[in-house]
Amino acid sequence: MNRWPRSLHVRVRSADGSTVDKLLIGLRIRHDLRTYYSTLLGLTDANGELTVTEAQLATDYVESQQDFPMDYKLPMAVWDPNILIDLAGGDGFGQSRAHALGAQLLSERFKQMWAAARNADVASQVAAVRLDGGAALVNFTTRRPGPP
Repeated sequence: MNRWPRSLHVRVRSADGSTVDKLLIGLRIRHDLRTYYSTLLGLTDANGELTVTEAQLATDYVESQQDFPMDYKLPMAVWDPNILIDLAGGDGFGQSRAHALGAQLLSERFKQMWAAARNADVASQVAAVRLDGGAALVNFTTRRPGPP
């Protein structure tokens, strides 16, 4: 049975000593290996860390269900057993930011996150977290966009 993590802690470290604060972290829930729901978890702090509680995850999802009842109907039990944690970056991040900031249905809270985010300077990364109810830790090491 799928259950939200008790807590989700994301830690970003820099491979080259560059700043890791204000990196926007996202979450994707999948069903049948396709994205079913996605949201923003928040921005990393001055230490490159972000922690989200089970209550915050559940509340954000319920609010999305209330705002978009035709889109988010599936019970958690049928979701894929892993959620994806995203550190989006590079050139595509700037395009996504422009789109998000122009979106009429995006809340002011999320627009503020997009506006403050410094992700264009890092390469995109994704990590999977099992929906087993335990505490989850995700570690990312940043690098510049482009070939490794």
